[in-house]
Amino acid sequence: MGAFAIYTFEAGILLLSIYIVYKWLLSAENQPALNRAVLLTAYLAAFTLPLVPRPGLAGAPAAADGLVAAEAGTATGIAAQAAAVPLMRILLYVYMAGMAVTLVCAIVTQVRIAAIIRRAQPQQVGGAKVYMQSGRGLAPFSWLGHIVMNREDCGEAADMIIAHERAHQRLAHWADLILADVVTVLLWYNPASWLMRSELRGVHEYQADASVLAAGFDARQYQLLLVKKAVGRGLPSLANSLNHSKLKKRITMMCNQTNGLGRRMRVLALAPALVVALAAVNNPVVASALDRASATTLTEHKVSDNVANMQAQPAPAATGQEVSDEKQPDQLPVFTGGEGAMFKFLVDNIKYPTEAVEKNQEGRVQVRFVVDAEGNVTNVEVLRGVAPSLDAESVRVVESMPRWVPAKSDGRNVSCSYVLPITYKLPKPKKAK
Repeated sequence: MGAFAIYTFEAGILLLSIYIVYKWLLSAENQPALNRAVLLTAYLAAFTLPLVPRPGLAGAPAAADGLVAAEAGTATGIAAQAAAVPLMRILLYVYMAGMAVTLVCAIVTQVRIAAIIRRAQPQQVGGAKVYMQSGRGLAPFSWLGHIVMNREDCGEAADMIIAHERAHQRLAHWADLILADVVTVLLWYNPASWLMRSELRGVHEYQADASVLAAGFDARQYQLLLVKKAVGRGLPSLANSLNHSKLKKRITMMCNQTNGLGRRMRVLALAPALVVALAAVNNPVVASALDRASATTLTEHKVSDNVANMQAQPAPAATGQEVSDEKQPDQLPVFTGGEGAMFKFLVDNIKYPTEAVEKNQEGRVQVRFVVDAEGNVTNVEVLRGVAPSLDAESVRVVESMPRWVPAKSDGRNVSCSYVLPITYKLPKPKKAK
């Protein structure tokens, strides 16, 4: 669950960067079809790009034999990581709670819409099936294949209202709203998700307004209808309502001419915004923190060992690598799932040797191994040992690792050496009271 939450966090960063540029350069332009495409593409890009594998940690010079020695982790101490786990778990619970509340609100709105349609009486008006309700105060709206309006609206301007709502149906605006609501459920904490949904609803109204005018209706009469219905109560989500969006901006859009090619080219500014957001997410410090957070689970994890209260944990390494003049790979090997997944794997599988416990032995073992071009862990050896039993346990665990994502050089997989430090620490004896 932690990995999914981090995935949505990365998607939210990308979505926010796109929204800022969109609001700055595109939202006021009279190009509703293009703006709708931009908003929908923004959703697609935000939730697709985080799935692209993150580059491995860089900066390790190559060794003389053509392989690369890379240190695992960051300079953060193991104690700091352990202390951060409860906080990450709390944040994960908060995220899930917010997601659940937002989902419930969306479902309640859907139930409200279904109830209104169920109570209404269907009848044919102007060649369309319309659900008539007798109550006042609810603005006309459409959802899927249903058009709902008050009886008094039917007598006043039924043709314009039906043309407006039919445009929503023809352009499948309801599908956009479902997508936008799914995003707000996943990114409920991100203001960009709510603002993007509002922008999308506004674009829907601009398109429907343009369709009404293109059908030959008088612009002044249609604008007066919008003014009259602006005070009606619309549904907050999951439906296209006649009085959604700001009235002044809608009338302005009707009066403005469609933008030329020059102003439409502003959409290209979204590309550098995405590049900057991706660079921020893939920054080594940020990426490392996200990888560790992605390994967070909802339940507390206990270290697997054969002695009560013993601890055997992988310790992040200090900086410093082996130096050589050989060219290093473009991308270093990465444990499948990232650094956080590797940390969890070691915690799950390391067992503190009984012999080391009895002899009160502890310390840091540095293990060097090679990740070959297929991702297999080979040539495992102790680079710096502490005690025979601890050294042997470290080798055993590393040899049991699953396949890694291999290093890459000039677009092809290459072998690469890797140095992994593992710290063994016995708990301090409790002081007698």
